[in-house]
Amino acid sequence: MMARELISVMLCCNDEQGRMSGRLWACHTDEIELASQYADWGPKLVFLEGAVRIGGKRFTHHGRGSWVGNIFWEAVSMEMEEFCRLLNWPRFRRWFDIEAGPCVIVDAWDKRREITVEMVKGGRGGTR
Repeated sequence: MMARELISVMLCCNDEQGRMSGRLWACHTDEIELASQYADWGPKLVFLEGAVRIGGKRFTHHGRGSWVGNIFWEAVSMEMEEFCRLLNWPRFRRWFDIEAGPCVIVDAWDKRREITVEMVKGGRGGTR
């Protein structure tokens, strides 16, 4: 049996007091940075047992950490395939802009092409 390949996904969803806001403002990994297109709005976010619901769609995770980096951020460990499912969801792409990442991912995002696990794993070339 192959071990699951997980990626840490940081979710900016807490208010100035470190309390859950119920909204997602930004989403980062070590190499990819996404931010809401709207300064005063983000899709609804709810943490469930073993999953997170973003804008009504459920995404499975394998663990959660609070106040990761600072009080604004939560983190979840997602399987690579699940993270790609989030990135390729058309509503997510409408709500978020890509601010930084490997060129292959930024290009796919901008051209509305599918982002694959291979791209996430191998996109460690240049970033922009």
